Amino acid sequence: TVDNQKMSKSIGNVIDPFELTAKYGIDPVRYFLLSEFKTTGDGDFSYAKFENKYNAELSSGLGNLVSRVLTLIQKKNLIGEKIAVGEEFKNQINEYILKCDKHLDNFELNEGINTIWELERYLDKYIEETKPWEINDKEELIKIFSKLVYAIRKIGEMLNPFMPETSEKILSFLGDNENQINVVDKEILFPRLK
Repeated sequence: TVDNQKMSKSIGNVIDPFELTAKYGIDPVRYFLLSEFKTTGDGDFSYAKFENKYNAELSSGLGNLVSRVLTLIQKKNLIGEKIAVGEEFKNQINEYILKCDKHLDNFELNEGINTIWELERYLDKYIEETKPWEINDKEELIKIFSKLVYAIRKIGEMLNPFMPETSEKILSFLGDNENQINVVDKEILFPRLK
C-alpha cells in the first residue's frame, strides 16, 4: 500500500522502484523495505515515512555513529594503536550477531536488520556515557575506541546481506587490519535529506 491505499495504476499511486533507487540509492531503499516489511507480509510505503526513517536511522543513526567514531579517532591521534577488547565485550557483541543470524535463518529479515540497529543504539549510548571527547588519557581512549571499532566492524559484517554497499564502505573505512585502530578513509554514508 501507499499511504494506506492499495497500489493501483488507475489511482496513479504506483511507486517505481527504479526511480526510488535512482533518487535515494539502493541500500537506503533496501533498508526501508527490509526493516519495515515482514518477509511474507504486506507493508505500507510513503515518501514521508521513507524520508523520516532515512534521516532518523540512516543519517542520524548509523551514518552519524560511524562519522563520529572515525573523526574522534583522528582527533585523539589513535590511528595505529593496537585494539584491546576483552572477552566479555566480544561475547556481548556476539549476542547481537547470534540474534541476527537466528532471524536470518528463520527468514525474518526485518527482525534481523532491526537487531543491527539495536546494536547501533547501544553504541550511541556507550559514547554518550563515556564522553570520549572529554578524555585525554590515552590508555582510557584506546579501551573505548577498541570497543567501538570492534563493534562497528561487526556491524559492517552483519549488514552485508542487507546493505552490501554500506557494509563494504564501513569495512573499507576501518582498513584490513582487524587488530588495529585505523581510519583508512571516510565519507558521509547517508547525507541528510532536506
